[in-house]
Amino acid sequence: MLSDEQRQAYFKAVQQMKDNGAYNLCAIQHKDAYLLKGAHRGPAFCPWHRELLKRFEILLREAGYQTMETADVCLPYWDSTLERQLPTPKDSLLFTETFIGSTNSNNEVSNGPFSPWQTLEGDGYINRTVGSDGICYREADIEWELDQKNLTYFMAYFSSDYRCQFRIPHGTTHTFIGGHMSDPSIAANDPIFFNHHCFVDLIWELYRWEQQTYAERPVQYPPDIKECELPFHFKESKMITFPFFRNIDGCRNEYTDNMYEYAPRPNCSTYKPDCGSKYLFCDLSNGDPHCAAKVRPGGNCRGFTKGEQVCYNGNCVNNVCVGQQEKATTTTEEPDYEDD
Repeated sequence: MLSDEQRQAYFKAVQQMKDNGAYNLCAIQHKDAYLLKGAHRGPAFCPWHRELLKRFEILLREAGYQTMETADVCLPYWDSTLERQLPTPKDSLLFTETFIGSTNSNNEVSNGPFSPWQTLEGDGYINRTVGSDGICYREADIEWELDQKNLTYFMAYFSSDYRCQFRIPHGTTHTFIGGHMSDPSIAANDPIFFNHHCFVDLIWELYRWEQQTYAERPVQYPPDIKECELPFHFKESKMITFPFFRNIDGCRNEYTDNMYEYAPRPNCSTYKPDCGSKYLFCDLSNGDPHCAAKVRPGGNCRGFTKGEQVCYNGNCVNNVCVGQQEKATTTTEEPDYEDD
């Protein structure tokens, strides 16, 4: 998990990418790949997006050096199961000015590190409709994917033809964020796109470790079936927008051998109810202990009965998170300034 300093460095580097054109370059590459039908609805989805994320992070590190004279900046993944655990996922602290920003009555991201934000289409602000539709990743979804013995079941086709293995795509989380994220052709306008796809890539990497040997990972690929996919998705086809790579090249071990690795996902237990961040809490009240995002002031904190510190810098009062300052003005009790 990022420290406050690392998070601010990440925000600065992304803003520098926006300023120098590198961010828009990556967003255009995703838009073009979607419109050309070579990176979605087929098995090239995972390797193509891995290559895009690699290029984004290289540019991110360059931007970090330009702004802070350090390349020690990384692209973090967004584990959206942390929001899914909440009674009202949109009340997560993630959707506040401290993190990725909140929206106004026009569904524009009006504060935070990415506001204002000129989109490729000329909009002055990112648009989101968080929680209006769609859902975040469920732990059960991830467990199902990791349990698949047949690689085709994981990498998937997206045709309903009886010869094609079909699985639900990652898109429900796109829909949960809404706005620009709900339309694949413009989704990369929103920086959370890259954090979300890092998590999708993490799930793929976990699958590779659990279901494939080191030698199998760079060579195994679903069969080429024209009834299930366009030829752009075939194993030996060139990657759309990255013509010096084949789709199978996106399965090479060198990505995680030489360029990046993933930090473990947050976890906790009855004996260690600590998720390692002041922005998370260990839910002991709902099923097995698990980490969840803390709730913003004014958010829904219903359903936690084991003394969890659900609210960030506040307390759960009548199932609503009340900030410490707000509580101090509405009660005669001394405010609790102890850090969560």
